[in-house]
Amino acid sequence: MSFRSGQSGNVVRKGQMWHGRYYVDVPGENRRRRVSVPIGSVHAMKKNEAKRKLRALLEETGLNSDSHLERTARGVRTFAEEATWWRTHKLSRFKPSCQEAMGSHLNKYLIPRLGAVPVAAIDERLTQELITHLSEVEYKWPNGVSRNLSSKTIRNIVGVLRQILGKKVWRDWSDLAFPSDAVKKEQRWFTETEMRQIVNAATGVWCVLFATLAGSGMRIGEASGLYVEDLDLAGGRIKVQRSVRNGKDGTPKTKKAYRVFNVEPVIVEMLAAHLGGRTTGRVFQTRTGSPFS
Repeated sequence: MSFRSGQSGNVVRKGQMWHGRYYVDVPGENRRRRVSVPIGSVHAMKKNEAKRKLRALLEETGLNSDSHLERTARGVRTFAEEATWWRTHKLSRFKPSCQEAMGSHLNKYLIPRLGAVPVAAIDERLTQELITHLSEVEYKWPNGVSRNLSSKTIRNIVGVLRQILGKKVWRDWSDLAFPSDAVKKEQRWFTETEMRQIVNAATGVWCVLFATLAGSGMRIGEASGLYVEDLDLAGGRIKVQRSVRNGKDGTPKTKKAYRVFNVEPVIVEMLAAHLGGRTTGRVFQTRTGSPFS
């Protein structure tokens, strides 16, 4: 075991964020794995402050303690090992969208923070410390904007943690305190006039697709998952029974998303003209017959 006691890690700048890097021991292996965790915004703290915060994190996780080496040498099951098992045998049974979101929570937030911690040591107190950490640290989003995680995102992350630990571990937890979200602006949506402008400006299949979405309220994945057999043009009805994600057919988002609904005659006329007598295949498809996604 390539254990080196007393590590202090190192702090590097990534964009507008300070990140702390350190090594964690992997039971049964001689090589250690390096992890990187966000510490805070470069605008909110100097590098020395980020270093102090990283040292405090290492102390919290117990990576420099003698007991940590003993646990690793004995092969105590760590959260990272439990998460690997859960990802293979349980997460793989979820919908692709859930696998993507939960896997991201694991990789970005849970493994860097709890990976080296024994599963038996994760209790309500340690989880509350995780919530505090998640609510204080700023994360850089793909659009370049740095902001704190929302309360809903933190709850989802803790939800993944609870899934991995199992109900027997967390069922008696009752005092977890989550941050409150600031008042958000009302969600922007297209007005009826704007939707008409979009449909009128589109051509070909896009015109029919946009009109169908506007007239039915379907999700884009549901519209992409429509087959000609799902249309009852004579009765003016559409049946939703699948959804497309990453180019593959799957189930709709929820049980209630399975539905049959009526559409306006003008939508029926547009769909009939678009199909041109075709009786099989996808309603909306590329030239090669693959779905829009």
